[in-house]
Amino acid sequence: MSVAEYFKPVVCVADDEEGIRFGLRRLFTRGGYEVVECATGEAVLVHAAERHLDVLLLDVRLAGGMDGHEVLRRVRRIDPELPVLIITGYGTIESAVDAMKSGADDYIVKPVDNARIMNKVASRLDAKRREPHWDSAAAPRDETGSSPATTLVAESAAMQTLLEMASRIKNQDISVLITGESGVGKELLARHIHHESDRRSGPFVAVNCAAFSETLLLSELFGHEKGAFTGADRRKKGCFERAHGGTLFLDEVGDMAPDAQAKLLRVLENREFLRLGGSEAVRVDARIVAATNQDLEDLVEEGTFREDLYYRIHVVRMHIPPLRDRREDLYRLIHMFVDTFSREYGNSVRDIPDDTLAALLNYSWPGNVREVKNVLSQSVLLSRSHRLELFGLPVVDQSHAAHDRSEAAAVSEGGEYHSRMTAATEEVGRRLVVSALEQSRGNKSEAARILGITRKTLQRKIDRFRIDLDQINGS
Repeated sequence: MSVAEYFKPVVCVADDEEGIRFGLRRLFTRGGYEVVECATGEAVLVHAAERHLDVLLLDVRLAGGMDGHEVLRRVRRIDPELPVLIITGYGTIESAVDAMKSGADDYIVKPVDNARIMNKVASRLDAKRREPHWDSAAAPRDETGSSPATTLVAESAAMQTLLEMASRIKNQDISVLITGESGVGKELLARHIHHESDRRSGPFVAVNCAAFSETLLLSELFGHEKGAFTGADRRKKGCFERAHGGTLFLDEVGDMAPDAQAKLLRVLENREFLRLGGSEAVRVDARIVAATNQDLEDLVEEGTFREDLYYRIHVVRMHIPPLRDRREDLYRLIHMFVDTFSREYGNSVRDIPDDTLAALLNYSWPGNVREVKNVLSQSVLLSRSHRLELFGLPVVDQSHAAHDRSEAAAVSEGGEYHSRMTAATEEVGRRLVVSALEQSRGNKSEAARILGITRKTLQRKIDRFRIDLDQINGS
């Protein structure tokens, strides 16, 4: 259901360019919003004081005597809770810092993308109506009936695309494979799919396949009968039974042992299984969402993951990019976690100093969202005033903040920021492949053996790194 179906929100568009105001007015009017236009900061303040506004889209440059930052500071005194999105022509780390310093909820880079600005406004309205992101009544519940802390931030185009895909497949009884680095939020996406589906009233059961030995994993998945093995003093229901009517999330599925893979395949094919030590088939209706940070195609080629199971579990594949490739999500996560932990710990941390925010935005976050959460939890807890102090962020990354800010400023408008760490990792990988090819005098099979990968995987790396084999063979 769209925001327009709940109520008719009021969007204030403040920009000194008549063409931009006209375009945004037409866009939001068609979307079911009421639009108020302002060319000056003074007009914004009048509307904010005299009527209810739901969202303010505020350009940095305005006609009259006030710029957007000054207007925002004054608006905050009138309505501290009003969501404000700054519009800027400079998409750099510095502009994000300036916007945050002025109290903005988010910022939008010109030229304005209609779909993205609509998504951002809808997201702000949704967050304003419901706190946390999923309210307690509708939040996805785990098998114990509790409502876990689940906030899926989707400000970036990549995450918006994933949510659109999730919406299309939510009620289709098909298996989903979610891939991505550790800590990117694969379980949150799985919970989102479950929450949005017609299985939402059923349980969401999660199991980490890497956390159990082979025997214990089989027991965890399929349960066991009393006496099935030493210590089995009673019958136990496995995850499949507990997930009946809901969703079973198989995390780190690439670490599943061969016997467990075979049994999982049979369940997917027949919708029934035997408990360990049992002889009676148990029917089950559970949707499978699997996740991994490994390349399952490589595992299939190496013979450690069944090809038939691979095709069974990845009817639909959803890849979550690392956090370093979706900086818009990082910006939102920082403020969300600071606010969340400030309330949780009962302190008054609200202000993020410029240098602190720049350090957080410039850090490469190899641990992704999980690392952001841990660093900010520690930082909020240990901060001695209302200003956030950093704890737990590697010193090496903070020391390079100034260089990274100048590097980010050099990125063209609308371009994607890539961390130096990513570039360095890519270069190391390329050099390893080139070295192996040189040692084998261009023999791919021998080079693959040297690297410990399959020939097909090597070819993909050659294509990815654009390695000139003729040049290697001629050297």
